[in-house]
Amino acid sequence: MLSNPKDLTLKYHMVAEWPSSCRNRDARVLKSRPDLVHRMNEFTERLMTLSRSYEGSVKLESGYNFKGIRMWFERGEDIYHFLINQRQNDVHVIPELYVVNGLNNRLDKFLFDVDDSGVTVY
Repeated sequence: MLSNPKDLTLKYHMVAEWPSSCRNRDARVLKSRPDLVHRMNEFTERLMTLSRSYEGSVKLESGYNFKGIRMWFERGEDIYHFLINQRQNDVHVIPELYVVNGLNNRLDKFLFDVDDSGVTVY
């Protein structure tokens, strides 16, 4: 179950997928495949480096997720730029955006599409 971050300033959530060779790997497989773990660590480092370039806070969750790395953003502008630049940064994001609803503190789910004209949320 997805929960809100402890840092209440983080409002937007999405998942950056692991590189294709690392997706949907069981923990037992990862124990026997240090090459995949190394690739996942490099990917995490790259996301951490990218996240330092944004004005607002960005948090990468440390818990393992089969699909990818859960990312939380403070500013909508930062997540927009992350999504627009995902091709050039060799990152693929699952097209689901979660936003903390300020009225009830729940996560509202939106789907999105990214193309040359921008990000469309629906």
